Amino acid sequence: MKLPTHQQCLELFDTYKVPLNIKEHCLKVNKIAVFLAKKLQESGVKINLDVVDRGSLLHDLFKIAAIENPYPNKFHKRAFTPEELAMRERLRQKYPGKFENEIAYEELKEPYPKLALVLKKEGDPYNRTRNWEESIIHYVDMRTLRDDIVSLDARFAYFEEKYKRDDPFWSDYLPYCRQEEKKIFQHLSFKPEDLDKACGEA
Repeated sequence: MKLPTHQQCLELFDTYKVPLNIKEHCLKVNKIAVFLAKKLQESGVKINLDVVDRGSLLHDLFKIAAIENPYPNKFHKRAFTPEELAMRERLRQKYPGKFENEIAYEELKEPYPKLALVLKKEGDPYNRTRNWEESIIHYVDMRTLRDDIVSLDARFAYFEEKYKRDDPFWSDYLPYCRQEEKKIFQHLSFKPEDLDKACGEA
């Protein structure tokens, strides 16, 4: 599988003018996801560590394009720069109505087709057939609010407040994420609530 190097992934944050707060979130997800992947490998689960590393790093590369209100509000305090807002507008014009995972697929499918597909599937909330690499990235993203590790309950409370819906989407989505959590932690010696501590002590 052709993959960018870790350094090349970091350079993409500059290429696409990714705001600092989004980059910090991606770096936190990357740190935790790689830690989990290594622990799962140690327990005998077959995982492509490079895919987890690159995929977790790039999972929100195009997040700014999916943000409806890019100006400071109760959910994000940072003011985006004119350069960042210009990139957002460029991406939204090129990919109208697309979410970050869909844009990642379109932008990266030529140089890195398999990684692009991982990003597309990992970030699709309707996908229920993730492989191990996609499950790890998706799960850690669900546990990471900005650059803090929180419980699934806390994360979904945030989702329900920020992305209000008239259907039971969030209440249907949470049980799936709990299943993913069980799938991962049945192979590990620590509990979900100890994830951040375990990673910090590694």
